[in-house]
Amino acid sequence: GLVKEEMCSITSMYIEQDKKVYTLVSSFQTKTQGQFIEEGIITSIQSARNKPAKKFTSPNILKNEHDIEIIQQIHDYILRHLELPLPTLQVLAHNFGTNEYKLKYGFKQLYNTTVFKFLIDERLKKSNLLIENTTLSLNRIATLCGFKSIPHFSKAFKMKYGCSPSAYRNLSKWQ
Repeated sequence: GLVKEEMCSITSMYIEQDKKVYTLVSSFQTKTQGQFIEEGIITSIQSARNKPAKKFTSPNILKNEHDIEIIQQIHDYILRHLELPLPTLQVLAHNFGTNEYKLKYGFKQLYNTTVFKFLIDERLKKSNLLIENTTLSLNRIATLCGFKSIPHFSKAFKMKYGCSPSAYRNLSKWQ
């Protein structure tokens, strides 16, 4: 079997249309995905060299275990509900008993990304795995991953992986 030390999220998903249960392992990187990510990192580093450094640093918001646990619960909620529209940060914070300020800056402090960037990245990881491992249509994948439209999905996918979802599917068939 495959033994690899990786942090991942495993989700079972029943697709009524196919009458099948799919098991989705997110945060697992394939060689192809890793290559796309590496290219993206190199591009980001090259463009960062041409920009002045930001001087703003986020404040230390998470001062106790309770605050950390709330942010972790929100993180887990987002992972479990990628296909749903995310409530506003104010509503999300209220639902978990915190405030928008702590959510914004606490999430950034704990996960080094914003709530919305995390959501999009996780949706794209999920879509990547579904493209590689299923024969679901790209429309269906976009819907299952919470994208409102195919153009929005395609644009976000291309920005992250450097090619369109259909080109990526064709590429992954040859791997």
